[in-house]
Amino acid sequence: MKLIKKEIKGKTYLYLAKGFGHFGKRFSIQVYVAAEKAFNSLSDDEKAFLLWKNSIKLLDKRGKKVAEFLKKELSDTVLNFDQLSILELIKSSYESFIKKLSESASELDQYKKSFRADYITGTSGVEGNTYSKGETRRLLESDQQAPGKTLAETLSIKNFEKYLIQLDNMKTLPKLSHKTILWIHAILLEAEKDANAGSYRNTSDTFIRGSDWIPSPHPVIESELSEVINEYNESKGNSHIFERACKIHLRFEEIHPFSNGNGRVGRELMNLILKKNNYPPFYVHMDVRDEYLAIIKMGDKEDLVGYYAGMLNLYTRHWKYLMKYPFGKKQTHE
Repeated sequence: MKLIKKEIKGKTYLYLAKGFGHFGKRFSIQVYVAAEKAFNSLSDDEKAFLLWKNSIKLLDKRGKKVAEFLKKELSDTVLNFDQLSILELIKSSYESFIKKLSESASELDQYKKSFRADYITGTSGVEGNTYSKGETRRLLESDQQAPGKTLAETLSIKNFEKYLIQLDNMKTLPKLSHKTILWIHAILLEAEKDANAGSYRNTSDTFIRGSDWIPSPHPVIESELSEVINEYNESKGNSHIFERACKIHLRFEEIHPFSNGNGRVGRELMNLILKKNNYPPFYVHMDVRDEYLAIIKMGDKEDLVGYYAGMLNLYTRHWKYLMKYPFGKKQTHE
């Protein structure tokens, strides 16, 4: 974004302006800042605060602009204008936040370490892992196994770190495929010495904890997953990427292709799709575990409108702080 001047009736006014592309289209948006004379009379701190505040307004305006376009272009979306606006605001806020962090290698590294500890604690905790965020961080940074924890819990945490680091270091993220699904499963269960790591289950004697949904019988797992993969690859441009990512997660859990690790892999597939499209990851913390599982049940009952709305609600609540401070807490503007 840049500061531009406009001459109106002999006076000069300042606007923040930004151009951006989306779906092959170019957009240009502007937000009024102040009259040039009034702006120049401000102190440096006051100028920085004013620009910071209007930068946030610009991101919000961008979200609404893109949502307006998407509502016309996405023929299969069930999301309304406000929901689309929120998603695009989260995306642009996240991009701005990471860009700001990237100015300092040490700050970015610190954020990534904190993110991994928080994220891994949450997604592992949903599956019954009892490591706290502090214990997870000490394990990842100092290799200190928390007292009273099982070896399986400890190895599960370390598996996740290995996966996230590999993902961060990839120049090109993998596409959705059987190979990708099995690769994720193999890494997440590798250190647990699971004999079935990286392989679909070969038995139909399995169930989904806390649900009466019956998973697919093992002879049709590959064919049903192929349908899900093909549907995703063929639906580009018809629904929002958040809907498509959530649908992958839902269908994956319904098929339940593995003997163990389905929840973790399903959420990673969803987040891989979001990451490929520059959206931040979907978090699940223990304090929303029951709500999250209830939302999944909505999807099981084919209430996709309720399912998407519930998932977006959790997503928005987690990233609420980011939308308020997309450039960090320091009130500055670049």
